[in-house]
Amino acid sequence: MSLMSTPCRTECWWLFLFYRGALINSVTKSELFDATISLAIKQFASINRINIFASIKTLIEEDMNVLKFKKLVENAKVPNKATSGSNGFDLTATSKEWHDEFQAYVYGTGVAVEIPKGYVGLLFPRSSVRKYALAMANCVGVIDSDYRGEIMATFRPTNPYQGIVYNVGDKCCQLLIVPAPEFEIEEVDELSDTERGTKGHGEADENK
Repeated sequence: MSLMSTPCRTECWWLFLFYRGALINSVTKSELFDATISLAIKQFASINRINIFASIKTLIEEDMNVLKFKKLVENAKVPNKATSGSNGFDLTATSKEWHDEFQAYVYGTGVAVEIPKGYVGLLFPRSSVRKYALAMANCVGVIDSDYRGEIMATFRPTNPYQGIVYNVGDKCCQLLIVPAPEFEIEEVDELSDTERGTKGHGEADENK
């Protein structure tokens, strides 16, 4: 964005607003990108096309919240959402290993992701886990935005006699991307007062 002149910046934002407004009409984003570029050619032919195309592409990709991923093994599956209303990306097991030292199965998903800065990935079990004798060992996995390794999930058997577990090829967990604002740490002598105060572990309900 810093490479754009002021006129180019203004026109890029005008095109970007066109892009955002056209989203309401429910066309696919790829079709909309093509339409936006076509409009740029017609309206701003005198401007350096390389700069304006790159700038519009950057604006649109940022707005699309692109989650980049990399397949690490041949049998890796693309992270996908089951429905248009789903929030979590389903991840498929590509490997399964039993570890005696902590009595758990470790599943590899065969993918690494590039979580945008300002976001964090949360790894949850899928609702299908109720069909299996498994529980995610750490309940929720935290994947930082600077992690580039394979996403892995660890499950402990809840009923060793039942023996129903995920196998390679099964969707075993889901990845949720949520905002994670940065905070500075400040030590203070006192914290602000609240009605609840220091009550916890059920104490807040005692006076109700």
